[in-house]
Amino acid sequence: MTRGTAFAQWLDVRDIQRIVLYDIRPAAIPPLQARLRAALPEVEIESAGSTAELLRASDIVITATTARQPVFPDDPDLFAGKHCVAIGSFEPDVREYPDAIFALLERVWVDIDFATEESGELIVPLEKGLLREEQ
Repeated sequence: MTRGTAFAQWLDVRDIQRIVLYDIRPAAIPPLQARLRAALPEVEIESAGSTAELLRASDIVITATTARQPVFPDDPDLFAGKHCVAIGSFEPDVREYPDAIFALLERVWVDIDFATEESGELIVPLEKGLLREEQ
Protein backbone atom coordinates (compact mmCIF):
# COMPACT_ATOMS: atom_id res chain seq x y z
CA MET A 1 0.00 0.00 0.00
CA THR A 2 1.45 3.36 -1.00
CA ARG A 3 0.99 6.20 1.43
CA GLY A 4 -0.30 9.62 0.41
CA THR A 5 2.41 12.13 1.36
CA ALA A 6 6.07 12.25 0.38
CA PHE A 7 6.98 11.84 4.06
CA ALA A 8 4.82 8.77 4.42
CA GLN A 9 6.29 7.17 1.30
CA TRP A 10 9.61 6.83 3.16
CA LEU A 11 7.93 4.12 5.20
CA ASP A 12 7.12 2.15 2.05
CA VAL A 13 10.85 1.61 1.52
CA ARG A 14 12.26 1.40 5.05
CA ASP A 15 10.83 0.48 8.41
CA ILE A 16 11.56 3.87 9.95
CA GLN A 17 10.43 4.07 13.54
CA ARG A 18 12.23 7.23 14.59
CA ILE A 19 13.38 10.42 12.85
CA VAL A 20 15.92 12.72 14.47
CA LEU A 21 16.21 16.28 13.19
CA TYR A 22 18.92 18.89 13.55
CA ASP A 23 19.02 22.45 12.26
CA ILE A 24 21.57 25.18 12.89
CA ARG A 25 18.48 27.33 13.54
CA PRO A 26 16.63 25.50 16.36
CA ALA A 27 13.45 27.51 15.69
CA ALA A 28 13.14 25.77 12.31
CA ILE A 29 12.68 22.35 13.89
CA PRO A 30 9.20 22.58 15.53
CA PRO A 31 7.29 23.34 12.29
CA LEU A 32 8.93 20.38 10.53
CA GLN A 33 8.33 18.17 13.56
CA ALA A 34 4.65 19.11 13.46
CA ARG A 35 4.37 18.27 9.75
CA LEU A 36 6.16 14.97 10.23
CA ARG A 37 4.05 14.01 13.25
CA ALA A 38 0.87 14.74 11.30
CA ALA A 39 2.03 12.71 8.29
CA LEU A 40 3.69 9.91 10.27
CA PRO A 41 1.79 9.49 13.54
CA GLU A 42 3.37 6.08 14.17
CA VAL A 43 6.93 7.45 13.96
CA GLU A 44 8.77 9.05 16.87
CA ILE A 45 10.05 12.51 15.85
CA GLU A 46 12.91 13.95 17.92
CA SER A 47 15.50 16.67 17.67
CA ALA A 48 19.23 16.50 18.35
CA GLY A 49 21.22 19.16 20.14
CA SER A 50 24.27 18.79 17.89
CA THR A 51 25.38 17.14 14.68
CA ALA A 52 27.44 14.61 16.66
CA GLU A 53 24.32 13.69 18.66
CA LEU A 54 22.38 13.36 15.41
CA LEU A 55 24.99 10.96 13.98
CA ARG A 56 25.02 8.82 17.13
CA ALA A 57 21.21 8.49 16.94
CA SER A 58 20.96 7.75 13.19
CA ASP A 59 21.39 4.90 10.74
CA ILE A 60 20.44 7.03 7.74
CA VAL A 61 21.74 10.59 7.50
CA ILE A 62 20.35 13.02 4.93
CA THR A 63 21.80 16.51 4.67
CA ALA A 64 20.28 19.44 2.83
CA THR A 65 22.48 22.46 3.47
CA THR A 66 24.43 25.07 1.58
CA ALA A 67 27.39 24.75 3.96
CA ARG A 68 30.81 25.69 2.63
CA GLN A 69 32.49 23.60 5.33
CA PRO A 70 31.50 20.16 6.65
CA VAL A 71 28.71 20.32 9.20
CA PHE A 72 29.77 17.15 11.08
CA PRO A 73 32.78 16.39 13.29
CA ASP A 74 35.71 14.84 11.42
CA ASP A 75 35.40 11.57 13.36
CA PRO A 76 35.14 8.31 11.37
CA ASP A 77 33.61 6.47 14.35
CA LEU A 78 30.50 8.66 14.06
CA PHE A 79 29.97 7.53 10.43
CA ALA A 80 30.65 3.79 10.72
CA GLY A 81 27.70 1.77 9.42
CA LYS A 82 25.69 4.82 8.32
CA HIS A 83 23.95 5.42 5.00
CA CYS A 84 24.71 9.07 4.18
CA VAL A 85 23.05 11.20 1.53
CA ALA A 86 24.21 14.72 0.64
CA ILE A 87 21.55 16.56 -1.31
CA GLY A 88 22.74 20.08 -0.53
CA SER A 89 26.14 19.90 -2.21
CA PHE A 90 25.50 21.40 -5.62
CA GLU A 91 28.44 23.75 -6.12
CA PRO A 92 32.21 23.16 -6.19
CA ASP A 93 32.75 24.83 -2.82
CA VAL A 94 29.72 23.39 -1.01
CA ARG A 95 30.54 20.50 1.29
CA GLU A 96 28.48 18.86 4.05
CA TYR A 97 30.54 15.80 5.05
CA PRO A 98 34.07 15.80 6.53
CA ASP A 99 37.13 13.94 5.24
CA ALA A 100 36.68 11.18 7.84
CA ILE A 101 33.71 9.65 6.03
CA PHE A 102 35.73 8.88 2.90
CA ALA A 103 38.05 6.45 4.69
CA LEU A 104 35.00 4.26 5.34
CA LEU A 105 33.54 4.18 1.83
CA GLU A 106 33.71 1.44 -0.74
CA ARG A 107 31.45 3.23 -3.20
CA VAL A 108 29.79 6.58 -3.72
CA TRP A 109 26.58 6.76 -5.73
CA VAL A 110 25.73 9.89 -7.71
CA ASP A 111 22.64 10.76 -9.70
CA ILE A 112 24.63 12.25 -12.58
CA ASP A 113 28.28 11.86 -13.65
CA PHE A 114 28.57 15.64 -13.83
CA ALA A 115 28.46 15.65 -10.02
CA THR A 116 32.23 15.05 -9.99
CA GLU A 117 32.61 18.47 -11.63
CA GLU A 118 29.79 20.25 -9.80
CA SER A 119 29.69 18.99 -6.20
CA GLY A 120 32.25 19.99 -3.60
CA GLU A 121 31.22 16.81 -1.79
CA LEU A 122 33.07 14.90 -4.52
CA ILE A 123 35.52 17.45 -5.94
CA VAL A 124 37.43 18.07 -2.70
CA PRO A 125 37.86 14.39 -1.69
CA LEU A 126 38.91 13.52 -5.26
CA GLU A 127 41.49 16.33 -5.26
CA LYS A 128 42.78 15.25 -1.82
CA GLY A 129 43.03 11.61 -2.86
CA LEU A 130 40.44 10.55 -0.30
CA LEU A 131 38.15 9.26 -3.04
CA ARG A 132 39.03 7.61 -6.34
CA GLU A 133 37.10 8.17 -9.56
CA GLU A 134 36.40 4.42 -9.88
CA GLN A 135 34.62 4.45 -6.53
